[in-house]
Amino acid sequence: MRRGHDSEGVQVRIQRVILWALAARGFFSRYVFHGGSCLYFFYENVRWSEDLDFVKHRGNPDHPTKDLAAIEEALREAVRLIPVFIEEVESAEVKCQKRTGDVLRFIVKVSVRGERRKTRVNVEIADVAAYRIMVKPFEQALIAVEDPLEILADKMVALAARAHSWGEPKVRDVLDLYFLGEGRGLLRPETLSETLDILVELIVRKLRDYRLSASEFQKGTEHLKRWLDRPETLEDLRVTFMRYALPSHRAGELAMYVYCEQTLRFAKKALSGGGLFEILLERMRTMEAESSKHSRKVSFSPGSAPVPGS
Repeated sequence: MRRGHDSEGVQVRIQRVILWALAARGFFSRYVFHGGSCLYFFYENVRWSEDLDFVKHRGNPDHPTKDLAAIEEALREAVRLIPVFIEEVESAEVKCQKRTGDVLRFIVKVSVRGERRKTRVNVEIADVAAYRIMVKPFEQALIAVEDPLEILADKMVALAARAHSWGEPKVRDVLDLYFLGEGRGLLRPETLSETLDILVELIVRKLRDYRLSASEFQKGTEHLKRWLDRPETLEDLRVTFMRYALPSHRAGELAMYVYCEQTLRFAKKALSGGGLFEILLERMRTMEAESSKHSRKVSFSPGSAPVPGS
């Protein structure tokens, strides 16, 4: 896990306290950390996220609302501790924003000295399972996290799902695709030759969990291609990187620009003919044909299901 708290903004340090408070209350015996913040805290991603996203242990059959009281208690402890551990913070509060459907969502709002607007951290627990789980040490606690390959599957599904429903992806997910694929080496040919079948299986499971059909996944990739080809996409990547990168990563403007250029080239290659997404779609069609008599498909529509964490 990355150290050096002084280089992190208040929002990230708030997240550290929330994670510790959840771990201290046994949250991670039933739930698993994933998404962009998980990549930052445990896999050395170059950017942080304003959200803390969680899914269930695959052996947990219950909707997250069953643990509502325990989760609220842990978050109340977190808001009590946040002003104690972070000197810039004057006060903190937590509110349950959503407790119906497939998501349990809380908002932690923090008053920071000298800031007019409150700093906000979203805590979201989705009623879907994690499949590849690791346990990692964190601030003298243990936290269950998805492994990088499963987070990659989440990110690929999120890219297609959001492009399908909104016409464009979250820019953060494009940055994470490059980080996982090239930075972590998960999509390099020598690695992918060993993990492709596992990645396809994970994506098929995620599509089922998030209620997205293979055809909708394909349509999402087509929207994503068009978005990547826009003249302004590189600037969108740069602006997003500037917002979510640590100060040390923002220091060199040329290096930052080159990183975003590399991200864009990588994503375009993954979406090109014969690229990763096309290979995955072909594998998925083969699997779907073999199991069509046993599978149940439900169409995805905006808001009908959660989208993998960002």
